[in-house]
Amino acid sequence: PSTILTVATADGQDTLSLGDSGPISSTLYAMRASDKKVLLTDLAPKDFLNKTLITFRKKEVLDVDQSRIDRLRLTHPPTEIVLYRTDEKDGRKKWSIRYPIEGTADQPQVRTLLIKLEDLKALGFVDPGPQHDSLMKILTKPELKITMHAGGADQTVGQVHFS
Repeated sequence: PSTILTVATADGQDTLSLGDSGPISSTLYAMRASDKKVLLTDLAPKDFLNKTLITFRKKEVLDVDQSRIDRLRLTHPPTEIVLYRTDEKDGRKKWSIRYPIEGTADQPQVRTLLIKLEDLKALGFVDPGPQHDSLMKILTKPELKITMHAGGADQTVGQVHFS
């Protein structure tokens, strides 16, 4: 086999061995260790065998439910902007600026920001070790910080500029 996967559950574990391409290019031979049967799957070798650990890691940075967010704070020292979502008399939701001035926010711009936050994905991971420790010192002082308030809790994402 070119790849061996071990899957563990609360009930035990099983091993799946993946081999060569099948008779059709979009198929792949596989065998479960528990029953030793060779199977022909519809897994395409190029789509499966080229995956790496990063493919399987959860990459979402924030758990964003736009309908629940009621406050945003954008901090880029020395500037800070605070936005609140309010309910209008007609039942619509509307974003307003509360700080540094009070006024109506640009609704499409706020929605665009929320969509980008919802789609924010990690590009890579720094696992524990010396590199992690040195980066943590830098990451404690972000140049830009966005804090979302939803359901009584805050979530924050910060951006650090690396030169």
